Amino acid sequence: MHRRKKKKNRKPKREPVYRYGVASIQEIMPFLGMPRKLRILNQRVEVSSERLLTYKYKGMVCEYCGVRGAFFAVERNGGPPHLNLYGYNKHGYEVLLTSDHIIPRSKGGPDSISNRRCLCTICNRDRGCTIRWEQLSLPLVWRKGASL
Repeated sequence: MHRRKKKKNRKPKREPVYRYGVASIQEIMPFLGMPRKLRILNQRVEVSSERLLTYKYKGMVCEYCGVRGAFFAVERNGGPPHLNLYGYNKHGYEVLLTSDHIIPRSKGGPDSISNRRCLCTICNRDRGCTIRWEQLSLPLVWRKGASL
């Protein structure tokens, strides 16, 4: 009798994303940064995360390709409901906008709003954890090889 070998390092199955509904940017923007949960589309949603504050203070446009945030969606994928910002690319498809670290945390970058920017998932994935020094808008002391 032949035994099957156990498969190792299986990736856990991802929870499907469930969308409760969408809300306009004008409806959500005044509440971003409040230190409490809001009821949006009958769901209690956290509105004070660093990711959402990045959109409020740094803008809702992908810095590389220019995709503009069009609406917020209340979604859940395993955890509690949360807000995601979506825009439309040049082909008319929905694209998720993310809060990206300018200097990646893996390269020693801080986890603060001054080190974040808005990128779409496509540009964020293509960038990986590389640093584009010529595009940094941080002070000179952050740049590679800069002297004081």
